[in-house]
Amino acid sequence: MSFYVASQIVGYIALSISLYAFWQHSRKKLLKFHMFASFLYGVHYNLMGAFTGGVSSFVGILRAYIFSLKENNKKYQSIFILVGFWLVYLIILILTYQSWFDVLAIASTLIFTFSLWVSNVSNMKLLAILGSIIWLAYTILIKSYPGMMIEILFATSTAISYIKTKK
Repeated sequence: MSFYVASQIVGYIALSISLYAFWQHSRKKLLKFHMFASFLYGVHYNLMGAFTGGVSSFVGILRAYIFSLKENNKKYQSIFILVGFWLVYLIILILTYQSWFDVLAIASTLIFTFSLWVSNVSNMKLLAILGSIIWLAYTILIKSYPGMMIEILFATSTAISYIKTKK
């Protein structure tokens, strides 16, 4: 099996889990599904040679775990936790930079990191949509066709979920 085919299979599994995650009404459940999807996205993008996106996704696992502890532990509510992750992502950009496209991946990741840090699920979803649109631009530029599909469906699904929970 080629890396391309393997990346596509993994990408579609990640898509399914991500869509399911943002239909959760509990912040904790949303973050758990997001952690598993982040691992699969990391595999997907690394198989494609998009290392900035791939490594960022792997760090996203730790980010989601730490943010899931935020509700019950004051030390994880510090702004320094958020800023620390932002610094890690900027270091990833420096270490994996291949083209200006990678800047989009990190910009999206910084926004998405903030979306996971906020406590309000509605705000979380709105920020996730913005991050998804920027990641969509990244997937277009790196020619990740399933990635494009993932982000279109992700943004659409999250928007529908946002609207549905507001009613």
